[in-house]
Amino acid sequence: MHQQFTVGQRAGLLRDAFTTRRNHITDGTRAGYERKALMLFDFCDRMRLPRQFRYQQMAAFFQWYCGSLDLANTSLQGFLSAWRSFSDERGEFFPGSDSREFQRIRQFIRGAQVRYPHEVRRDTPLTLSILSYVAEALGITKLADYKNCPPSTLIFMARILTAHHAMMRSMEHADGCMFGDVTLVNAPSGLIEYIIFRVGQAASARKIKRRPARLTIVPCEDHHMSAGSVLHMAISIKKTARCRPTDILFMDHIHGIQSTHVAPWQEHQDRLRRLLRRVPASVDITLDRIGRSSLRAGGATDWFQAGASREWIMLQGGWLSDAVDIYNRPTPASRFAQVAHVVLSKSANTHHPR
Repeated sequence: MHQQFTVGQRAGLLRDAFTTRRNHITDGTRAGYERKALMLFDFCDRMRLPRQFRYQQMAAFFQWYCGSLDLANTSLQGFLSAWRSFSDERGEFFPGSDSREFQRIRQFIRGAQVRYPHEVRRDTPLTLSILSYVAEALGITKLADYKNCPPSTLIFMARILTAHHAMMRSMEHADGCMFGDVTLVNAPSGLIEYIIFRVGQAASARKIKRRPARLTIVPCEDHHMSAGSVLHMAISIKKTARCRPTDILFMDHIHGIQSTHVAPWQEHQDRLRRLLRRVPASVDITLDRIGRSSLRAGGATDWFQAGASREWIMLQGGWLSDAVDIYNRPTPASRFAQVAHVVLSKSANTHHPR
């Protein structure tokens, strides 16, 4: 394949591919998908191929990409999701998931991954056990501490814990967090039992635009790491008779003064990373892999470990395929704890013959 290029074309393609892999290959936003697709189209132009999402173009591009670079940091799901999303946005043809052409693309890319081995980078899951260190760094060790902390800290913790329990993506924080997304459910005693939190009400906050918003369940408990209780306290800050459904839920605070704009999710992510640097070295956490899916993966991992069914987790997190399984990322310590629990329980129930 390389013989079809001149020296200048080959150098240009290698430079473009290196830049794309370094900066954009892990970018799951719409702009990131567009950059990947435009790179594919540029490849088709230089190869004198039609600009189409068909087997010949995609397979040739993937083979060249993996063959030209070492340890290309990409995955089958990433490539297919990027091209499908871009084609949907632009009205381009993309083969159906049940078509023979789509199956040939999957088979070829899987074969290319074997011929050109590479490691898929996964974000570190932020479980409740890790997030408890964040709360401790903010001076929060019990639920009553939220009443004395700054409003910006309460909003920050409510957002982080809600994103964990609802397994939210970064894009779902942009404009999909409003008072109209929240429904409080009371127990017979009159206390708040759980919160129904709608994720992705705005189309721009969804990864797949035509998919409807999902309903997530956020439980309320008397604990400082309870997402429902902390979210309810955050709602109480602005819960007045004039509160409108379109008002921002996670509002920004500038120098302690409440703003009418949403708090930038990137700033909250940066604050979370800074607080995680205070985590003891004995905690098994890779700080350089704290990314946009860390809370989503941490929530899925905790729900799996808590014994929630796979179907319930898929409904809570909005998964429609086996992709939910890659978000279950227990640490070696938690895996050992589960094994120890099983071994001890079986040992206790074992009756030795006399």
